[in-house]
Amino acid sequence: MTSQASDDVGSEISTTTTATDRALIRIMKTRQN
Repeated sequence: MTSQASDDVGSEISTTTTATDRALIRIMKTRQN
Protein backbone atom coordinates (compact mmCIF):
# COMPACT_ATOMS: atom_id res chain seq x y z
CA MET A 1 0.00 0.00 0.00
CA THR A 2 2.79 2.41 0.87
CA SER A 3 4.56 1.85 -2.46
CA GLN A 4 1.32 2.50 -4.36
CA ALA A 5 0.68 5.68 -2.36
CA SER A 6 4.21 6.93 -3.05
CA ASP A 7 3.71 6.25 -6.76
CA ASP A 8 0.51 8.30 -6.73
CA VAL A 9 2.31 11.18 -5.05
CA GLY A 10 5.18 10.95 -7.53
CA SER A 11 2.77 11.07 -10.46
CA GLU A 12 1.07 14.13 -9.01
CA ILE A 13 4.40 15.89 -8.52
CA SER A 14 5.49 15.06 -12.08
CA THR A 15 2.26 16.47 -13.51
CA THR A 16 2.61 19.67 -11.49
CA THR A 17 6.25 20.11 -12.52
CA THR A 18 5.34 19.70 -16.19
CA ALA A 19 2.63 22.34 -15.80
CA THR A 20 5.09 24.78 -14.23
CA ASP A 21 7.67 23.99 -16.90
CA ARG A 22 5.12 24.84 -19.60
CA ALA A 23 4.37 28.15 -17.89
CA LEU A 24 8.08 28.95 -17.64
CA ILE A 25 8.56 28.13 -21.33
CA ARG A 26 5.71 30.49 -22.22
CA ILE A 27 7.31 33.29 -20.18
CA MET A 28 10.68 32.72 -21.84
CA LYS A 29 9.12 32.78 -25.31
CA THR A 30 7.25 36.01 -24.55
CA ARG A 31 10.47 37.60 -23.25
CA GLN A 32 12.35 36.61 -26.42
CA ASN A 33 9.63 38.19 -28.55
